[in-house]
Amino acid sequence: MRVGFLASVVVCSLLVGCDQATLMKKFTPQADEAIAREYGQLLQKRKFDQIEHDLDPSLLDSSVPETFSKMAALFPADTPDSVKVVGSHTFHGQGLSKSDVTLEYQFPTQWLLVNVLTQKKGDVSTLVGLHVTPIPDSLENLNRFTLVGKSVLQYLTLICAVGSLLFTFYVFAVCIRSRDMKPKWFWSIAVLVGVGYFGVN
Repeated sequence: MRVGFLASVVVCSLLVGCDQATLMKKFTPQADEAIAREYGQLLQKRKFDQIEHDLDPSLLDSSVPETFSKMAALFPADTPDSVKVVGSHTFHGQGLSKSDVTLEYQFPTQWLLVNVLTQKKGDVSTLVGLHVTPIPDSLENLNRFTLVGKSVLQYLTLICAVGSLLFTFYVFAVCIRSRDMKPKWFWSIAVLVGVGYFGVN
């Protein structure tokens, strides 16, 4: 019965997942996302004056309009099929907060990343960074997991990772079934948590 329960846990752990867009939406402050979307729309509509008005004074110089124009030229004339958050980071310090939001724009024939950095000192909020980067496909497709075109080392790493997972569950089952191991609850947790960490980007 315990082996059956363990198998159920393993299957559930493999099936449980979370949509990345939903997860990103959950951890991105709505106000920060709204601000990033607004600057993206202003840039696409070439309303540079409104963006420049919010630009941090340390960034103002004669090249700003030309820079905005080059970024706006990267936007197609079409309405984007979708706009979603693919990156978000916030920092809160004493009297200072910073927000870094990256939006992914999907157009019929093009993909763009729009990165918006804002900071707030006291009650004053300013734009401290605005970047537009064309990409050949969505980040989801560009970074998707695939076994095609990998090196021998990468295949070996994958085999070791799967083997390590299976070995962990095997040792956990042995620990649960053991009668002499005390305290059993401690060793069961220790087996699942493990010691050390190995990761591959």
